[in-house]
Formats: sequence, structure tokens, C-alpha cells
Amino acid sequence: MPGEVLSASVTEAKVKDESQDPIYLRIRDLIYQVCGIYHSEEKLYLLVSACKRRMSESSGRASTGREYLELLTSPSKRDAELRALMNEITIGETSTRFWLRNHRSSRRVPP
Repeated sequence: MPGEVLSASVTEAKVKDESQDPIYLRIRDLIYQVCGIYHSEEKLYLLVSACKRRMSESSGRASTGREYLELLTSPSKRDAELRALMNEITIGETSTRFWLRNHRSSRRVPP
């Protein structure tokens, strides 16, 4: 549907604009310290999208990047929310790799 395409491109542009927010750089650095996953400046929008999905699922506990960083560093919520964010970041990547591996192997011509 044309409205959906426009909405998706507007949302993507908004996420890329928000990736310039220094708060997301701090979240990126925290993620790197915790698990070694690093998002370059060009790929930071992927982290912002993952954070946005987690914020929408946080039941109003975080509605801005700053509030979400506080949630990620809060002693009482840190472990659970970091684990949820790690799942959000890595599951999509794993699913994509799985699909690419299977897609490529299904196109191989037997010898």
C-alpha cells in the first residue's frame, strides 16, 4: 500500500536522524562494553531501531533515549533489559544469516 511505504520511509528517516543523538552513542558504548557488539556510525540506526522497539515494549518506563539509557544502567532493571536488548540486536542478525545461508545453498547446482 502506498501509505505504508511512505510511513516506513518517514520512520526510517526519523530513526536515522535520531542516530545522531549522543545518547545513542552512549548506549552503543555500553553495548560494546557488555558484549563486544559495536555499531559503526553508518549502522547506528540499527541500534536506534532496536532501542525504539524495546522502549515501545517497556510499558512506559522509557519514552526517550535518555530514559532508556537510565533503564539500561539502573541496578534493579539492568540485567533483564540488557538481555532483552541483546536479543533484539542479535536475533535479527542471526535470522538474516540463517536465511542467506539457506538461500545460497538452495541455489547451488550439484556437481
